Amino acid sequence: MNVTTKDIETIAYNHLWAKGKYLVFEVAAPRELVNKYHRERVDLLMYESTGTWKCFEIKNTVSDFRSSAKHSFWGDYGYYILNADIYPAVKDEIPNDIGVWLVHKPDGSKGWMECVKKPKKRERLCSNEALMFALMQAMSREYKKYRKIKENESSTKKSSKRSKRK
Repeated sequence: MNVTTKDIETIAYNHLWAKGKYLVFEVAAPRELVNKYHRERVDLLMYESTGTWKCFEIKNTVSDFRSSAKHSFWGDYGYYILNADIYPAVKDEIPNDIGVWLVHKPDGSKGWMECVKKPKKRERLCSNEALMFALMQAMSREYKKYRKIKENESSTKKSSKRSKRK
């Protein structure tokens, strides 16, 4: 199964997003954690309106899982989102308190996720406010990217209309 990290992100977002859940990719460590977790990022951060924070690390290959990149779990719950093909090779390396979602994407399908290991609640490593600020910063960054794309699309449409008039 040839699954890209972008495929995993798309499937994860579509599967995890729901009313009362707010999620964003690539969230930098909150300021409270900078000394201990300098430049660290969590691949996906989710806040549920119940007050629960979930951190997800996306790993597409065994070498990615075993790389020196940090596995950041600052919230109440931590999960791996794994390409299903790598799970047998790494399952014994996953801490007991970390949950696991597997992504399946047979050729030509949209793909889906299944939870094969539930996490245990952990002690949150920073305050609710620090995580909320980190979530807002990342969402603001994503909105800025979205606006830039929309502005470029708008400029392209205007240029194309001008060219047709000539």
